[in-house]
Amino acid sequence: MRRELQRFSSSILCDYINNSQFNAVAKLQGDKEYIGIFYGFTFFVYYIFLTMMSDPKFLPEIGDVSLESLSDRRIRLLKNSTDPEAALVCTAWPKCPVRRSAADHMIYIAHLFLYFHEAAHLEFCHLYLVRDEFQSDVYEEIEAFPLSDEEADVRQVLELQADQGGALTSLREWRAAWQHGPVAVKHSLDEDLLWSASVEILLILFQYIRIANNKKLSPSHPNPFIRWLNVKMSTSIYAEETGLKNVNSPIPLGKRISEWFSKTLLDGAPMYSDVERKNAKLELYHIWERIGPYRDKLRQYQLRRGHVYYYPGEIRT
Repeated sequence: MRRELQRFSSSILCDYINNSQFNAVAKLQGDKEYIGIFYGFTFFVYYIFLTMMSDPKFLPEIGDVSLESLSDRRIRLLKNSTDPEAALVCTAWPKCPVRRSAADHMIYIAHLFLYFHEAAHLEFCHLYLVRDEFQSDVYEEIEAFPLSDEEADVRQVLELQADQGGALTSLREWRAAWQHGPVAVKHSLDEDLLWSASVEILLILFQYIRIANNKKLSPSHPNPFIRWLNVKMSTSIYAEETGLKNVNSPIPLGKRISEWFSKTLLDGAPMYSDVERKNAKLELYHIWERIGPYRDKLRQYQLRRGHVYYYPGEIRT
């Protein structure tokens, strides 16, 4: 997977970090830019996508779910993924060939999105702003150290920007890969459904990891419903501008993914409340305002790099 991702950029170095935690980082070191993916991220991405597609209740429209089953043992080990047995039980592939192929594609898309999300942090100069204003040269998806309220507010905006960059670029690369895939797979699966499901699952997964590890919800990342709303809105607005057709999933995912996490892994506890869903658009609008005086500072870095981010509603020049 590392070699596959590295081919997308010759200037940003990408490698695995020998750490079992579910995380990824973008880092500056001198004039070098790095993306580090923790081994724990890839392991758990395999666990979760293979398990979800082995569950006959999840997306039953795909393939032949009569071939699938999900045992209590597998769920227990997924909840306790550090148990050595998890590496054997949670990596069992779906029995239906179509669902097996869907899981394989979604694992690939999840890595694409993560890589391009981290690359966007670098290309949009987020790390240069964070380094100079908050004295940090590392940008972690699950932060290891407490942040000030001011830095957390700024990082929420940077996350939305990186999500948009990650979404559009991963969608472009996924569409290119799909065009060269086997014809038989194209008759059985839908490219937009795979991309949409994979990205939404990944966004929810980051929040689930915090909940499972008894950590507070991230002060630097909007909740996954807001992040997915941002991704959907950005692909709708910018896809055609960048030569992509808009995403049109044939199956409404909606609550399906969050409810799977809630019922299967959280004993019925919701991933986010109905109030959070209802207020998501308004909250998304307010998050953009949190960049405050750092907006102009970030723009100066971007102008020097030649990679400018345009905010929603801003006229491009």
